Amino acid sequence: RQSKIGSNDLTQLVLGVDRDSGILAKLFDEDNTAVKAAISHAIKGAHRNGKEIGFCGQAPSDKPEFAGFLVDLGIDSISLTPDSVFKALEIVSKAEMKRSIEKELNGAISAKTNEKDMTQDTPKKISA
Repeated sequence: RQSKIGSNDLTQLVLGVDRDSGILAKLFDEDNTAVKAAISHAIKGAHRNGKEIGFCGQAPSDKPEFAGFLVDLGIDSISLTPDSVFKALEIVSKAEMKRSIEKELNGAISAKTNEKDMTQDTPKKISA
């Protein structure tokens, strides 16, 4: 079973603001560093425990680049409003491709480093 991060509730909790308040609504911002840190922490915690985690809320629908941020963190699913799907899909596919390339590069670098370390540890001459 997948857990979900509700961005609206999480943002209100982290920032201590009510998005429906005429006085405080302007302070409501999912891009806030503390909110993003909480999202990152939740995703890492879920994955560390072998759980899938999804994201629902307005952020990736209103700001499609937010969907890219979520993909960079390794989110497993994102809920979107119908009118934002195509723009968000474009950003998500670019972020997924970037993640895939980085993973391949990191694997290649790691393999090359291990290969180099092995040759450095091998004695060139063995004496008795």
